[in-house]
Amino acid sequence: MDGENEVSLQCFGDVLRRMGKNNLAEKTYNRLLVKLSPNDPSFYVLCYSFGMISKDRNESRMVSKITKNSRKWLCPHMCT
Repeated sequence: MDGENEVSLQCFGDVLRRMGKNNLAEKTYNRLLVKLSPNDPSFYVLCYSFGMISKDRNESRMVSKITKNSRKWLCPHMCT
C-alpha cells in the first residue's frame, strides 16, 4: 500500500474517533498498524491516536504512557 492510502486510513480513524465511534476507529488504527514498521514516522502518530482512544475511554494509566511516549517521538524538541 502506498503512503497516500495509509494517510487516508489514519484520517478516517481520526474522524471515527471524533464521531465517538471508538471501536471502529480502533479497528481502523489496528488495520494500519499491521502495515507500518516502527521506523515509519506515521507509526508515532498512530500511537498517539491509540492514546486518544484510551483517553476517550477514561483509561488514564494507558493514556499517560502512550501519549507521553508519542509526544517524545513526535516533538523531541519539546520534551526535556
